[in-house]
Amino acid sequence: MKMINKHYWVVGQVTRAEVMLVGNGGGHILGMFESRGLAHIGNEVVVVTSWVQGDLLNGNGPIRGYTRYMYEDGSTIISKTEYTCKSNPESKTHLYENGYGEFLSGSGRFYGIKGSSSWKGRQVTPISDETKGDWIVEGDMVYTLPPE
Repeated sequence: MKMINKHYWVVGQVTRAEVMLVGNGGGHILGMFESRGLAHIGNEVVVVTSWVQGDLLNGNGPIRGYTRYMYEDGSTIISKTEYTCKSNPESKTHLYENGYGEFLSGSGRFYGIKGSSSWKGRQVTPISDETKGDWIVEGDMVYTLPPE
């Protein structure tokens, strides 16, 4: 099997956020977030949707969830995703570090995919009624596909 490497970037926005304050005070939250954006992977534009949960103390902590990459031909990749969210000391936004995704399944031309992605990025605007939490990440995918 041939190993395929693709560099990518994604620009997106938080489309839904549900946040609960943890009773111990001090900026501790549990959050569920849905994001949607456009990726440039190889020579293709791909719609990326993520559903993640976070356990954050003052904006810092682990984020885990799932991401779907949907290609123009209808092919998809589903990834289990995790990364570290850190407060950006220069703004009211966050840095996304140690991003990792394990490909769980694929459909269409990605049926039988095995591989992973790694990335880092940042939130460009805070989550508010006006800006919705715009973000950008950049990374690399490495995967194999079964022989045809």
